[in-house]
Amino acid sequence: MVKWISPLIGLLILLGGGLLWGHLNQPVALVRVSGELNAYEREAIRDAVSPWLDQGLLRLRLDAVKADIYKLSWPREVTLRRLWPAGLAIDVDREQAVARWGAGGYLSTRGAVMPGQAAGASTLPAFHCALASPQEAMEVYRLLRDALAPVPAEIAVLRESQLGEWVVELRRGNEPGPRVILGRDHLVARMERFVVVYGQVLQKQLDAVRYADARYANGVAVRWDEPLVAFSTEGNYGVGR
Repeated sequence: MVKWISPLIGLLILLGGGLLWGHLNQPVALVRVSGELNAYEREAIRDAVSPWLDQGLLRLRLDAVKADIYKLSWPREVTLRRLWPAGLAIDVDREQAVARWGAGGYLSTRGAVMPGQAAGASTLPAFHCALASPQEAMEVYRLLRDALAPVPAEIAVLRESQLGEWVVELRRGNEPGPRVILGRDHLVARMERFVVVYGQVLQKQLDAVRYADARYANGVAVRWDEPLVAFSTEGNYGVGR
């Protein structure tokens, strides 16, 4: 048998529900941001979230808030949850900086530009690129880093000129190394030629090398602290200066 609720009881239920909704749907008064973030990044998240806070905690669209945080480009994973009675918890796992970009900022593993200060910034490679986008520069860096793997040195600086020519500056531990000039084309093949010459000639004398020019078809020209000497990668040659 159907039981009917009197209009008065129904009205009381609606009023009670409305009062409860109004009590629970308070404007957000507290935003708690957690994660390994610097002050700039925390402020950027607060700016992204602020337009949503006046809607009330129950009306807050967490998916839309999360989408606005992701627009900052450097967050990798974002988790939101409501804190009763009037708070919002935001946990952000950020992308890690892998390189310095130009005069300011850093690049993530995805090639996204990240502002602010990065942990261990002084040890990160520096990219100075006149034409390439951050994503293109990151791809060039990865290819050259892999080609350089047999050599106990790493890329300290990656440069691209206005003509699109690439140069890398190497380092061994904390010690600066020589420049390797690669030009515009066949960057990986030219770096591989440098690696061959390193293995045959340079590994015990790298400190005396000013730069290596790998823009040749079958060899590398090495500028020592004294005269310029060329080495072919098609055979074993002695060292001369």
